[in-house]
Amino acid sequence: MANEVIDVSLSLKRNPGPPHLLATHRTLIHGVLMFASAIIDFFTTLTAPTISVAIERMKRGQELLDSSGSTVAEACSLLQPLHQEPEFLLSGSAAAAVFAELSDLAAKDPVLLRPLLPLAATSRSMHDPRRRAERVALTRSALDAATQAAPDWTTALDEFVAQSATAWRKVVEQHERLVRLIESSRQRRGWVDDALDISMRVAEGPYQLYGQIVVIASKISTGAEFAFDTEARGRHRGFPTVLKGLRAELPGLADGIDPLLRNASAHYDYMVDGDRVLINHVYGKNAPPQVDELRFDDLLALVANLFEQVIAMAIGILTWVWQSAGSADREKFRQAWLTA
Repeated sequence: MANEVIDVSLSLKRNPGPPHLLATHRTLIHGVLMFASAIIDFFTTLTAPTISVAIERMKRGQELLDSSGSTVAEACSLLQPLHQEPEFLLSGSAAAAVFAELSDLAAKDPVLLRPLLPLAATSRSMHDPRRRAERVALTRSALDAATQAAPDWTTALDEFVAQSATAWRKVVEQHERLVRLIESSRQRRGWVDDALDISMRVAEGPYQLYGQIVVIASKISTGAEFAFDTEARGRHRGFPTVLKGLRAELPGLADGIDPLLRNASAHYDYMVDGDRVLINHVYGKNAPPQVDELRFDDLLALVANLFEQVIAMAIGILTWVWQSAGSADREKFRQAWLTA
């Protein structure tokens, strides 16, 4: 029976629910899978070859059972609405409730979380908080390593601040489009043009801009670059170059980023067929054309992942500036961030 539960859960995992339930669906399935695994461990203690193996299985099963309960409770909490009281929103507490990785910053300078408020609801309903926290940590690790290798690597701070502010402004602009798309009365097949265009603009805009900062920081930590300057930015410019750099240096920040979506929108080479999106593309100059297939919800999940990656890099950069920059530089970044 437990194995059947696992099979059904994996099947449901491949067929996500509506956009606003994406995170709830993902978390609930994770909890059910842990519960089923716990049951298997409990029952197989009866057939364990030794007492020590039986004890180990029982212990692991109990840990999985405890974790499954807390995970299901977490999924249920995602169904509760965010507080909307003005005082709660203005304090930054609403954003801190969604972006747990910013809890320390919220306690010290809660105003800095206000730019995240417009993204709080969709981040809560469509993103994976554990995965986002890991991506924030990856971003911070690259920036911290660059600072250790070259403390003054952001000597061109005005360019660093301007690029970060431009990236965030583009995040907010495209997020507003995503929200309108999700809340519209159109059927899923009517999403396709806008969803692909949003993915292209996020990839070419904020993902490329934030990713360039992270790639250069990673190169500085190994001595391949020496500063975030015009020359370094010229060597690591453009979405394909940045994506290649992230895949090589920090693959977690390239996970789930499919250039196919960006290319499909750029070349308008796709069509809707039933509940599928068929994307035509060519791998290599002389290769025959191929067709990739996506379901509508798969497309939306890829767009949501792209936003999650961008937000994670933005948070990583924000926390790095707060902890590592001098007071004057921190204030300059703060003003640009709050007015982006």
